[in-house]
Amino acid sequence: MTAYTNDTLAEMHLLEYLENLLRIADDAVRSFIDAINNLKNDNVDYIKIHDKISRPKQQLEENRILFMEYLIRLGENLPNRSNYASIATGLERLVQLLEGAVYRLSLLRSSGYSIEDEIVKLLVEGSSNVRSSFIALTDAISKLRSEPKKTLLKVNEIIELENRGDDIYRKTTFTIYNKLSNQIVPLMVLRDVVDFIEDACDVIKDVGEELRYLALYRILIT
Repeated sequence: MTAYTNDTLAEMHLLEYLENLLRIADDAVRSFIDAINNLKNDNVDYIKIHDKISRPKQQLEENRILFMEYLIRLGENLPNRSNYASIATGLERLVQLLEGAVYRLSLLRSSGYSIEDEIVKLLVEGSSNVRSSFIALTDAISKLRSEPKKTLLKVNEIIELENRGDDIYRKTTFTIYNKLSNQIVPLMVLRDVVDFIEDACDVIKDVGEELRYLALYRILIT
């Protein structure tokens, strides 16, 4: 197998692959935010919004497989191969979670259920936190090759946002149970949505930890 250095062409291609996956994931994140922000808009076709997020989900799944195939072709001697694989898998899982949340919201809205303003406000807050975490993740990956110390700073930001997401999750869950105790269908569906939002923040944090390792590796060997 080929011996790899810390700054090989292969690693450059891997980061380019990851940045491409990030661009696809960004389309999904934007569609997710659009769905949340339009929860009180009765003129929105939620089926179309779900279709909009389904496209990047499928595209990312296909490109994640291509990424894995590329990793296999590079061979086992590539440093940190498992970390790169985990990042790609994490991005795929993130988009799957967001698509699942939008799908459930589309079912709820197309069935004629309305969502109370207080719950919508908390969902908007949670989705905004996901967006901020994703932006920090994108910045962390973009800095990995040239400024790994800045990657570490962005990972710390992701951890802080995940902690904030925990607080939002607890507050939203309590509000849903308090407001919808006699409405089993919207309660169950919205609980799924809130769980998916929380899981999305956790996935971004996990990807961030993989980046932390890669950043430390690059710092120590340069």
